[in-house]
Amino acid sequence: MTITLARLLSAGFLPGHAVVGDSWMLRSPVGSVVVAPDVASVASVKSLALVVFPRTALGGEEHEHRTCVAIRMAARRDIVGLVLNRPDGVLSERTRALAKSSGVALVLVDQEHPDQLAPAMDRFVRTPYPLRYQQQASHWAGVADEDVLGTVAHRLRTVGAGLEEMLGMLSATLRSQVGLVIAGGRVLAGDLDEDALRGPGDVLGRLATGRPVAWVRSTHDGLLLAQPVQLTAGVPVNLWLVAGMREMTAPRVRLIGQALVVATWALVAHLAGVALDLARRDRDHHLLLSRLLDEADRPSLPCLEQATALGWRLTGWHTAVRITTRRVGAALPPASVGALLHRHLAAHGIDAMPLTGEDDWTLWTSELERPRNTDEVRNNVRHALLAAERELPGIRLCAGVGVAGEGLPGLRESMTQAREASLLAGTRDTPGAVERLGRDSVNRILVGHHAAGPQHQLAQHLLRPLTDADPTGQLVHTLGRYLDHESSATATAGALGVHRNTVLQRLERIRVLLDVQLSDVDQRLALHLATRLVRMGGTDAREAVDLGRANVS
Repeated sequence: MTITLARLLSAGFLPGHAVVGDSWMLRSPVGSVVVAPDVASVASVKSLALVVFPRTALGGEEHEHRTCVAIRMAARRDIVGLVLNRPDGVLSERTRALAKSSGVALVLVDQEHPDQLAPAMDRFVRTPYPLRYQQQASHWAGVADEDVLGTVAHRLRTVGAGLEEMLGMLSATLRSQVGLVIAGGRVLAGDLDEDALRGPGDVLGRLATGRPVAWVRSTHDGLLLAQPVQLTAGVPVNLWLVAGMREMTAPRVRLIGQALVVATWALVAHLAGVALDLARRDRDHHLLLSRLLDEADRPSLPCLEQATALGWRLTGWHTAVRITTRRVGAALPPASVGALLHRHLAAHGIDAMPLTGEDDWTLWTSELERPRNTDEVRNNVRHALLAAERELPGIRLCAGVGVAGEGLPGLRESMTQAREASLLAGTRDTPGAVERLGRDSVNRILVGHHAAGPQHQLAQHLLRPLTDADPTGQLVHTLGRYLDHESSATATAGALGVHRNTVLQRLERIRVLLDVQLSDVDQRLALHLATRLVRMGGTDAREAVDLGRANVS
């Protein structure tokens, strides 16, 4: 059945909206929901569409004029209606009369980003949606099927905003156990019995795939019906709406399935509202991630609700990345750098928005199966950092990459590894430095050295003859680059941008001041570790000490 404008608006995507137009316009069928970035874009929209304008598209002093132009263009294209933010003043009678005479409904909203709801609304109108029901002989509890569905739809619009209230209403109205379920088989809300999910039919395996397709499975004494709760197309499902039933007559199964479809779209509209609220508070995303990782073994409903609303992948195998800067040059605006990193990461195959912290950026990639190419993420991150550095003169970026882990506990472990690796990458004074650590990585030995407070004091004491003789740090820097480049004077000269003879002269001075032999393996290793420790600097060194203590405990 085609969705009418009235049915679409009643789904809850645009709370508090007001419609300008005659009642017959609400019965118009909606074929699609599209975003028009400006008035001119309306000329390319297909008929029977509902057009959503971003908040700024019609703003300014010419809001009234642009709205009238959009109405006339929409009428010529046989467009159902226009969604736009309420003007600062009262909409003029001239504009209202034009909308009514043109047959184009105006849907006025008070939302920051109404265009972000368009994809979910478009899927709503395009999905086969069985709301046209003929009067059937079968009744359930004395109520005709279509009346039960109408009751569900009405109560979903009037029930409280909380998920518990919505699920409680569904259970009471349908007289069936209903629950909101996460992959892994935990019931987050509702009265569904978790034991029913662990019976025959590989229910847990079906939940783990994250495929956004409704399914039915037999249990020992009934059926389980499930609908995916998907806000973002193309992303595996985190949450499922599942109903358990023992009365397995065809009319009853069909009724419960249809009611779950109605309820799922109400949940999608609810999550879309949560996503808009979080978008206005993007500084809280980093805090949400910290809470989610703290609760990784058994995350709470609020955390999962907000993470799902943001489109975060929580199932599958996750590889964490932490990006930092060595603070060369002026202070960086974290938000703008995050957008820059996102652009270059996406260009190199990593389409994940970095979460901005106080002095770092965190992200993760997700796959349904364990990644086979363990170096692909590291290589892509390095290419992205090099591209970003070219747009940030004087800035040196570095990153740490963890090993892929399964589920939220795996993401937590990968995040810890990425943090350790980023500390190690910070000791390398090279463009786009990226380190990768795993549970059995040899580089963890270096992290252990970097995380020991006494080691920092020993390193400073060992290199003090160089810092006393050269307060600029040029000798320590040259020694570190020389050891990083496997004791090659030619490669070191190229990295430093000086002549090879200059490097040799500095090395000779270093040998005299330190009274060491750089050809000796043990002395070379000790000096290499010492230069790495000194490079970490005060703030990173303290962070490493804290990290080392955490690892020991």
